[in-house]
Amino acid sequence: MAALIVVSLAVCVMLAVADDVDKWIQDLKDPIPAVREVALEAIIDLKDTRVVEPLIQALKDEDMKVRRHAATSLGQLNDTRAVGPLIQALKDENKWVRRHAATSLGQLNDVRAVEPLIQALKDQDMTVRVYAARSLGQLNDIRAVEPLIQALEDEDPSVRVMATNVLGEIKDTRAVEPLIRALENEDPSVRVVAANVLGEIKDTRAVEPLFQALKDENPSVRVEAATSLSQLNDIRAVEPLIQALDDEDMTVRADAARSLGQLNDTRTVGPLIQALKDEDPSVRVEAARSLGQLNDTRTVGPFIRALKDEDPSVRMEAATSLGQLNDVRAVEPLIQALKDEDMTVRADAARSLGQLNDTRAVGLLIQDLDNEDPSVRVEAANVLGEIKDTMAVDPLIRALEDEDHSIRVEAARSLGQLNDTRAVEPLIQALDDEDMSVRADAARSLGQLNDTRAVEPLIQALDDEYMWVRVYAATSLGQLNDIRAVETLIQALKDENKWVRRHAATSLGQLNDTRAVEPLIQALDDEENWVRAGAALALGEIKDDRALEPLKSAIKDENGDILEAVKGALIKMGYTGQ
Repeated sequence: MAALIVVSLAVCVMLAVADDVDKWIQDLKDPIPAVREVALEAIIDLKDTRVVEPLIQALKDEDMKVRRHAATSLGQLNDTRAVGPLIQALKDENKWVRRHAATSLGQLNDVRAVEPLIQALKDQDMTVRVYAARSLGQLNDIRAVEPLIQALEDEDPSVRVMATNVLGEIKDTRAVEPLIRALENEDPSVRVVAANVLGEIKDTRAVEPLFQALKDENPSVRVEAATSLSQLNDIRAVEPLIQALDDEDMTVRADAARSLGQLNDTRTVGPLIQALKDEDPSVRVEAARSLGQLNDTRTVGPFIRALKDEDPSVRMEAATSLGQLNDVRAVEPLIQALKDEDMTVRADAARSLGQLNDTRAVGLLIQDLDNEDPSVRVEAANVLGEIKDTMAVDPLIRALEDEDHSIRVEAARSLGQLNDTRAVEPLIQALDDEDMSVRADAARSLGQLNDTRAVEPLIQALDDEYMWVRVYAATSLGQLNDIRAVETLIQALKDENKWVRRHAATSLGQLNDTRAVEPLIQALDDEENWVRAGAALALGEIKDDRALEPLKSAIKDENGDILEAVKGALIKMGYTGQ
């Protein structure tokens, strides 16, 4: 019978509404423990602060499961009335209750819990100690540093690992020496985390100990040591990391290659060029990426050879880096790379040729707009916009009629980047495309082209059913700076979508028409922070005296973004606070 009652109650949990709070609170007093448990599950879903006191009482329930559920629920309700009772629950006779109490105290983020959680680091149950350490990390109080340092010597490796992690989060330099000693801990998981957090703390005392960690028998420790050495940004790490390029573990070699790029030392060029020949593609990729960051012309030849690497990611990095090096020796090899079997490699080769001011890629990309593979056409349309060669205008206009909406989207976007007025009428037509994303990008590009023929069509687009079309239409009308848009943008201040309202406000500020002053003053009371901030900034641009008093009143807004916007507007209006 009791089981049947519990099942029935469990079904009711799914139907719980706010009006049920009193009923569930009453069920917390039911003599059947299982009923009390179900009531707790229902109560937490209601997120009603009326249940805090009953839950606090439930921490004293005779049934362990009820107390455990109560401890968990109090953490989720985020009410500081629970702090004291949960601190008491850290002394509960049942380890599960203590575990959940420790976790919830971290969630409540109240400094009163610091000392009790420090005491819990000595709990007989190792999981309680782990959860106490984790919660101390959430509280981020320096009083926990020394106790956590002591916890590095805990008999249980899970506690030592958590203490190490938390010391890294707190980033107190008192932990550096103990963490350095932890690099020699018998447990490899402790050494891994210690190597990791020493990089996060960024104290140069860790540099030489991390050199030694590069020789650890465990490859995961060596990986973390390599990564942390790059974070410490100390040139003493260059030679040890160069040696790590010969590590037997490919992940260590890859991390060493990546770290050498971040140290930006020309001594690494030769070793990284050698790493381009590594048997593992992940190492070659990282070596290529790091060499690209170094921007050294000695890498031109190796990168040209890497364009023929068997791994497409290596070829992609090589193609990208050759564009950055700005060396004419790369032109012919990059043209050959335009025939690569991998579309991403071809795209990066085309981009690099654009950076090298070689337009031979444009013709091949235009041909790709007719490729039977839609992904090829998409990438071609994208890259043609980045290269910005007007030879692509007419082909991209034709691509606006592609059967695949993704190609039409990229074509619309790229035509905006090319800044050629031949695209205006085709983009206006694209505002009626059946695909909402095409319409949105057409609206955005019309603003970039700065042609007043687009004003009336964009005004019409403010009625589009898709909010991003309306957002970009509002933005573009501001860019076009035509007063025909003022009334429609004023209406858009009442749009159901907050982003449309925000961009309408911004554009009204750009149009600088006094008809917008009163509507923008009303928008200072919008329910959305970003809209209120946009209205304030717009009023600052228009500089109409009618806005002065409303802006002075708005300076009381508790939101930081709005406060900054209002202050900026008042300064533009010449208000000195007198």
